[in-house]
Amino acid sequence: MKYLTTLLENNDLEDEIKDGVIADYEKAKEKLKTFGLPFDDDSEMVFSNHLLALLKRIHRKKLIDPLDDDMMVDVSDKAIAMADDLVGDFFEEHGLERDRSEIFLVATHLELALQRQQEQA
Repeated sequence: MKYLTTLLENNDLEDEIKDGVIADYEKAKEKLKTFGLPFDDDSEMVFSNHLLALLKRIHRKKLIDPLDDDMMVDVSDKAIAMADDLVGDFFEEHGLERDRSEIFLVATHLELALQRQQEQA
């Protein structure tokens, strides 16, 4: 999968979570394709890196500290819904509640792609 080999070379994944993180990453990337969002190479690499880091946090059950509500602005409801659709189930599959802050951070990437999509229309 595009970028995965490079990302794995630059990330430390413990053997006990490596296969699960990779499997979840591949599932998420396949689902992302169905959204039809235009990512350029740079934004796709940054998003892929963030996705891998998020999945590592989920598997380790060590999420980021919650963001303040006033920090979670300028992202559309559509991007939030897409992010939740893309990664929300991974939280539950690993015994965690869906994390609003983590989903918001994924949504920021999707929001940029949605804006790019509108510009190209």
